[in-house]
Amino acid sequence: MIRLLSFLFMLGLLSPLVAQNNASIYDHFLPGQSYLLMADKVNLRQQPSLQAKVLQRAPIGSAVEIISKSDKQLRLKGMTAPWYLVLYKGQKAFVWGGLLALGQASLQDGRQLLYGYERMELRKEGQIENRQFWLGLRLVQNNKELQHLSIKAMGNLQTSLSFRLDDHRGLEQLEHIIEFSFSDGYCGGTNGMQTVFLQKQRLYALPPLYSGSDLPVFQHQYFVYPKEHQKSANLLIFKNESGEYDDATGQPQYDQQSSTDFLWNGRVLLPLKP
Repeated sequence: MIRLLSFLFMLGLLSPLVAQNNASIYDHFLPGQSYLLMADKVNLRQQPSLQAKVLQRAPIGSAVEIISKSDKQLRLKGMTAPWYLVLYKGQKAFVWGGLLALGQASLQDGRQLLYGYERMELRKEGQIENRQFWLGLRLVQNNKELQHLSIKAMGNLQTSLSFRLDDHRGLEQLEHIIEFSFSDGYCGGTNGMQTVFLQKQRLYALPPLYSGSDLPVFQHQYFVYPKEHQKSANLLIFKNESGEYDDATGQPQYDQQSSTDFLWNGRVLLPLKP
């Protein structure tokens, strides 16, 4: 268990600092492809500069087509991203890459979910300086924002980020379950998930789930939903498992296996007494 705690301590403190000189995910918007703006009243400029003339202002959810990536970059709200030459309503203009949504999902009623990084904050814990990135999730309809949720991201702008939109998985009060997965792709790197519930035009962030390994040590955290446990329709089960893999068999040897039941009341998770 001491080895596990040491591993988790290093994972939490050091993973935001690695790979800071590598290309970020905002370097990879592709020419000829369209992307959505995840901020409102975005200034589209004549040149790649904050001092350049504003040619148009575009609302949130507007689609712009990438023409090319500029060599010029801008650091804003703690994040560095390049400028892009884009096409919007027949006019060419420059937009800062940090204002482009990294991904989106369309709901059946026409609403959109847009996500992307919003800012970075520097935090010191003793002599260690951490970079805390914040992910923004925006619910949009007809180029108007219905709700905006800020989420603490795991890792940094080089950490792989994936998005999944699912049904309510048996939690009957919900419309959708949204999952953001973060992974550095190597042992000891960032590996975790942030879950968000969508219910009646509102977004609710659940506590983050951390998983990972620094072989042979491992930790896994996950939720079990009503579709899987087939118990109460509003029961969510949190599982926390940790231990080491056996060198000979490769099978997990558990130091800890805990299970906690929660009731989703439409706003928060309420722990249930055993």
